[in-house]
Amino acid sequence: MASPKSLRIAIIIASIREPRVAPDVVKYVTDAVSGTLADSERKITLTTIDLLDWTSLPSAPIGKLLPAHQPADNPSYSHAVVDKWSREIRAYDAYIFVTPQYNWSIPAPLKAGLDNLFHEWSRKPAMIVSYGSHGGDKAAAQLRQVLRGMRMLVQWEGVVMLPLGKGLESAIEGKLEEAVVDVWNETGKKEELVEGLQEMVEVLGRSPEELMKGEKEARERELAKREALKGSS
Repeated sequence: MASPKSLRIAIIIASIREPRVAPDVVKYVTDAVSGTLADSERKITLTTIDLLDWTSLPSAPIGKLLPAHQPADNPSYSHAVVDKWSREIRAYDAYIFVTPQYNWSIPAPLKAGLDNLFHEWSRKPAMIVSYGSHGGDKAAAQLRQVLRGMRMLVQWEGVVMLPLGKGLESAIEGKLEEAVVDVWNETGKKEELVEGLQEMVEVLGRSPEELMKGEKEARERELAKREALKGSS
């Protein structure tokens, strides 16, 4: 992990289909937050991890020990690629997941990348950037639930949804239309991305006690939402 004065953040491309619009979406995200990266008092390095480079990961955990039962400080997996993946993910302080929505869900390679590890993700903040016809809200909600199950820090509203709208067909062909980008800019998506990154950096600066308090408050808010939904049904 990075030194106290520097932060390493991985931006993870969840789509591996070809053609794909994902690299263009990631470029939009990185361009949007570049000013924040440059102006931050702490050195922040943003590195792209493309799951297309990790297609040899097993589709599910293998070996006698489940990832959560591995030694937290020195996990050893029964697969060379998973060991390499573990070292890669462990090197970062936080993550930005850029994911499309497939049938109201997240792509299988992203789920596999998450499930093959546990401690490498745990106790680190995550930000979700979803995209789809209407922004990928269901994929974002599902991913948020998965990350919480892996004990990641998603207690703040770190979700940005990017609707493709009328540019969906072009996106399916791997092209991000300028008109779509214009709509994102006009509706404040750049500002949302910057705010999300700033909140992530702020979370990384919290004490363990503050993080525990934040997680407790997040659980209470989630329970309150569920109770409200029950009451309205």
